[in-house]
Amino acid sequence: MRQTGKISRRQLIQGAGGLGLAMLAAACAPAAPAAPAVEDESATAEDAEPAPAAQQVLTLAQPEPFKALDPHTMGTLVDLHYHEMNFSGLVRTDANYNVVPELAESWEISDDLLDFTFHLREGLKWSDGSPFNAKDVVYSLNRNAAHEDASTKRWLANIVGYEAVRDGEAEAMEGVVIIDDFTVAITLDQAVDLVARMPFAAFWMVQQANVESDTPDDPWTHRAVGTGPFMIKEFVEGQRIVYEPNPHYWAGPPQLDEVVWLQLEDKQTQLALYENDEIDVVELDTVNVPRFKDADDPELVEVDMIWWWYTWKKVLIPPMDDIKVRQAFNAAIDRTTLIETVLKGLYTEAHGIIPTSMPGHNPNVQDIPFNPDRAKQLISESSYGDVSNLPPIKFFQPGWSGIFGIAPRLIVALQQMWQDNLGIEVEIKVEEFEYESAETRAQMGINSTTARFPDLESIVWEMAHSKSLRNAPELNRWGYGNPEVDALLDQARYTLEQNEKHRLYQEAEQLYITDAAIMPIMFNRLFVLVKPWVKNFQVGPTGTYPSTRDVVIEAR
Repeated sequence: MRQTGKISRRQLIQGAGGLGLAMLAAACAPAAPAAPAVEDESATAEDAEPAPAAQQVLTLAQPEPFKALDPHTMGTLVDLHYHEMNFSGLVRTDANYNVVPELAESWEISDDLLDFTFHLREGLKWSDGSPFNAKDVVYSLNRNAAHEDASTKRWLANIVGYEAVRDGEAEAMEGVVIIDDFTVAITLDQAVDLVARMPFAAFWMVQQANVESDTPDDPWTHRAVGTGPFMIKEFVEGQRIVYEPNPHYWAGPPQLDEVVWLQLEDKQTQLALYENDEIDVVELDTVNVPRFKDADDPELVEVDMIWWWYTWKKVLIPPMDDIKVRQAFNAAIDRTTLIETVLKGLYTEAHGIIPTSMPGHNPNVQDIPFNPDRAKQLISESSYGDVSNLPPIKFFQPGWSGIFGIAPRLIVALQQMWQDNLGIEVEIKVEEFEYESAETRAQMGINSTTARFPDLESIVWEMAHSKSLRNAPELNRWGYGNPEVDALLDQARYTLEQNEKHRLYQEAEQLYITDAAIMPIMFNRLFVLVKPWVKNFQVGPTGTYPSTRDVVIEAR
């Protein structure tokens, strides 16, 4: 089975397909090609195509610190915004989440779906001008497998020899082999859709010499050498990262002279700078969306995300060890009111965990419906019998959640609904991450999740399997486990036929929702303002900006 493809820049940025995700409309569409020259002296300057700006600088902002500049230790998906500037892998995804060639121009897959052979583009170079070849691929994958951080490396599982490297018993995976300078073979121990995983940061390339030059006073990540379209020009801790074109990028250097990422925690400050033409792109807080949406502002772009919000429960900690209590807490929440009032009707109500824009979404999944009387009955049917017998309940709000402007308002509404509909007062705990403080014993919390790569494995298996890091009780995580769900997910993970894969994941999703380990709230939409002089800009389904390499700034 051979897959290959060289795509032009124009093909890359054309129409929405794949998952049917929204792409930027008129204000962000590629500039129209210049019209053929005509002998018409009546033509005016207004008829001409706008000229590019003299300075091609794109300025953006993000709220979180630039704290995870190593792609193999990605902290949150927000980090991908700037990771994708200077790092890349063998393949990548376009704005529609289609897998397309990157450092590998083609690949072959064996009939048993265990052996993958990747053919690198010849003449590849790192951003420092040194040659890139198969040795760099092998180093990067083994380096991640051995890394102490588990945030990305687990997606290398199923490569032969992964566990030995992960556990420090070997230095290299047996299943990653150099065929020649431009060919790498990867062998799996079980059939999975490896290519679907590979656009994720776990498979991005890092340069060995660059990594090994790291010192406490001069971190390699602040001057990272990569294979992406840009490279770091300036790094100022807590303030900004400035990128400049990588002159050795395989597709040719981008047209932008600089990409400036500012660290600005306050959303209102970001918006003020945007309206003062000091920032070219800004993601809106929910409270600000109606002003632009009601005015039908042409600079407003709406993108359906493969991203959802939910409340979770630690099922090993009382009272969430009782399924009736978990179901009661879900039945006491009116999601429709939450979305229509608290969130201004801007998001899609979620009843499952597979987003509406993802292949495999089940519109018929049955969740725990809002029913205050039933919620009280469930408490009476539980092992606790009455709310007076429940232990104090703490609800965790991660410190980072406030940057989205959503979670704090949601939590206040949730807290009030549990008080009104169950007579239960829930204490809110705000900390950095939900898994760090075992002593808080928070039984519930709120989170948002997005697909890491275009396969349901990164959604349903990640959320519901007992072996997922999300459910690892030794790490003070959720502790959910259902053998029937595990069996379905294990079967689905190694099923390549898409219809059958989707059916298995949907069946597991239904059991998971019934067990009430989480309560889906909404599927996310991203609202972005883009200046009219920014052309060819796109927002991907995870909220990243995969087309920055194609952006052109027109003269104002």
